[in-house]
Amino acid sequence: MELLSEDDLNLAEMTPEELDLAWDLWFDLAQATNDDDPAYSHGVFVLHPPPSQLADAAASRAADHRRE
Repeated sequence: MELLSEDDLNLAEMTPEELDLAWDLWFDLAQATNDDDPAYSHGVFVLHPPPSQLADAAASRAADHRRE
């Protein structure tokens, strides 16, 4: 993969056409590598059970522990 030079990274001095090309390249690369991305494991994408289910699971584990 070709690395960008400092000039390529200077967005303030790019023409609108250069910005469009840079965006298109970035977008195409991002889309092409979607299948290689790991499953989401942070931020708003993490799927946690709602608090009520957590409480139910904790109560169930406590009851199981008391029976042992």
